[in-house]
Amino acid sequence: MLICWPVLFALMVFGDSLLATWLGASYRSAATLITVLALPTLVALPQSAASSVLFGVSRHRVVVVLALLNALLNLGLSILWVRPFGLTGVALGTAVPLAIVGGFATGVYAARALGLPLRRYFWEGMARPGIVSLAFLIPALALRAFWRPLGWGPLFVAVAVPWLIFAMTAWRWGSAPASAPAGLMRRRGCSVWRGPPRQPGADRDEPRPRASVVRSGGRGPLRAVGGDSHP
Repeated sequence: MLICWPVLFALMVFGDSLLATWLGASYRSAATLITVLALPTLVALPQSAASSVLFGVSRHRVVVVLALLNALLNLGLSILWVRPFGLTGVALGTAVPLAIVGGFATGVYAARALGLPLRRYFWEGMARPGIVSLAFLIPALALRAFWRPLGWGPLFVAVAVPWLIFAMTAWRWGSAPASAPAGLMRRRGCSVWRGPPRQPGADRDEPRPRASVVRSGGRGPLRAVGGDSHP
């Protein structure tokens, strides 16, 4: 979250400068498509981590259904809106199901499947990192208001200045509590392994007896005697 949102904000704020530098000034108008696609990605991209967790705990069936629904809505809306809106309609056909299905619906299911309060899930996973990411967006918009960077050097400076402000803010206020992963595991009924119990007065490991292999009566199958044997 703390990494992807500033990148998306940079594309939204400086997208026209990027296209003009990379492809030429005639492509500046395509920056609208970048904004249309970046906005729902702000909501959907954080849910990719939640989807991976759900796959890991064998709750992947609903995730697959939601992914298929997203793809079908994407195709249908893109075909429906391409005639009246052109390329913007195709971008909207991708953006709308991405935000609703890939973002909010997946987030709601992930919170319920993991046993997390919905409000806390969206606050810790999206709202709080989003507020910290404003430390990039606000300086970037202020810089963009009086300067339109053109060229790789000016574009790098225009992105680097808000990024430094964001990095200092994220270092101070963007970190989640260190006990959050362990708390999540306990809610899922898992125990956090902290190593074997230490025996009182045992400062070092005692050597384990070695098992020897003998053959009964000189014949027959081998069997282990002493130590920890396994069949």
